[in-house]
Amino acid sequence: GTSLELELEASLSLDLESLYSDDERTFRVVFKRNNTTIFIGFLKPDGVFQSFVNDYWIINLTCVDGLGFLSDLAFVKETGLQFVGLQSGKDILYNALKRTGLNSPLNTSLNIYYDGLTPSDTLDPLTQMYVSTTRFIKDDNDTIMNCKEVISSILKLFNASVTQYNGEWYVWRTN
Repeated sequence: GTSLELELEASLSLDLESLYSDDERTFRVVFKRNNTTIFIGFLKPDGVFQSFVNDYWIINLTCVDGLGFLSDLAFVKETGLQFVGLQSGKDILYNALKRTGLNSPLNTSLNIYYDGLTPSDTLDPLTQMYVSTTRFIKDDNDTIMNCKEVISSILKLFNASVTQYNGEWYVWRTN
């Protein structure tokens, strides 16, 4: 995952206590530099405190991209219903990453092709590969896998990784 560290100055008149929340996705953070989005994520609510000694103090806050949330979220539609049928590898990754609450674009660069195929910029192995969504139901035939497990199962096929860069998701393969 990707994170962003913030240091904010608090005081008796501006204590920033309103930044505390039980839900990790309450406060969305968009960091831009020169109108270019560098990071999109959520404020991690733990660690917000007030000093009873000083009139002002520095609060260190961490913002996360939401990939850590995926182990707690089932691979289901926004409505909570189970996916059915076939989906491309890219659609599976997009739908799982969408559960973070960020609807960021998904970019891929795997550069894996079978012998005899002429690679091109428009040919993406993840759009050519289709998987039955029943694959993401556990052995008890009742429990749906979480999004982290689903993403890992697709990425392992290509020895690939996922990260956020400039506010977009990137799936890539290291050389």
